[in-house]
Amino acid sequence: MKTPDQINVPTDLRYHKEHTWLKSEGDTYLVGISDFAQDQLGEVAFVDMP
Repeated sequence: MKTPDQINVPTDLRYHKEHTWLKSEGDTYLVGISDFAQDQLGEVAFVDMP
């Protein structure tokens, strides 16, 4: 487990309280999970997009 000073928090991302983020790249958007969530979850089994 990472300590708070080891967690990467890029400033060009928009974060949600449930540890997901959004980044605008022109006409498209990238979605991901925070560094903290990656550290806590370990392995992601699937992603369910609306």
